[in-house]
Amino acid sequence: MIRNMSKEDAHRAMGLVMHRAISRGLVDLGMAEDRTMESGKVTLAFALPFLDIPVSTKDYLVNSLDKAVTDLVAEIEIRIAGMNQEEREAFRGME
Repeated sequence: MIRNMSKEDAHRAMGLVMHRAISRGLVDLGMAEDRTMESGKVTLAFALPFLDIPVSTKDYLVNSLDKAVTDLVAEIEIRIAGMNQEEREAFRGME
């Protein structure tokens, strides 16, 4: 079901996606946030604490984010980047 999605809708949907090894949400861990929304397209930022994580783990997390938001928008783009030192330290404090 595609509909107009608010930032709150995106944040709520992304907040349901859990990190499978840590049992915390990707939003809570600082790994996912909504960046822009326009004309049925949402762009998400996905920050990895370490860029050398196993491909299967990265794919699982990206696919989980995609699935959580896909039914709400016509198009989704997920931009992957590495966390900066401050973000990485905050992430480690939540593990």
